[in-house]
Amino acid sequence: MDLLSGRNLNEVNVLPNVTNPSLYYTFLFLFIVAVTATGALLGFTLWHFWLISNAETTIEFHTNSTERKRLKRLKEIFINPYDLGFILNWKMFLGLNKWYEIFYRNFLPSTHRPFSDGINWPMNNLTKSIGKKKKLMIMNV
Repeated sequence: MDLLSGRNLNEVNVLPNVTNPSLYYTFLFLFIVAVTATGALLGFTLWHFWLISNAETTIEFHTNSTERKRLKRLKEIFINPYDLGFILNWKMFLGLNKWYEIFYRNFLPSTHRPFSDGINWPMNNLTKSIGKKKKLMIMNV
């Protein structure tokens, strides 16, 4: 019995009619919105994965792409001085020295200091031979 109107209600009166076309279009609309949002978030995730792997911010990407185009016309190669390689870029981003630290440095509250002061960042030493293995010695500030 409905407490407000004083009449008896059954399932037919309470549950929506599944054969209602407006309900079908509502679910179709919600599905399209969910797929679109998933696609946009996947795109942003992949974009930021690429930016972290190349040690660039969004603004640096745009300035570096302009510089890449300019140097390409001059038949020269642009090298990002802050790109330390895929693994070291991700270690800097996650704040790791060793891979097992990901569990307690990123998933638990951490007191580790950042690798730089926020103004000066480690740079790729371009004078070294490309064949030599790059090793980053990180000092706590």
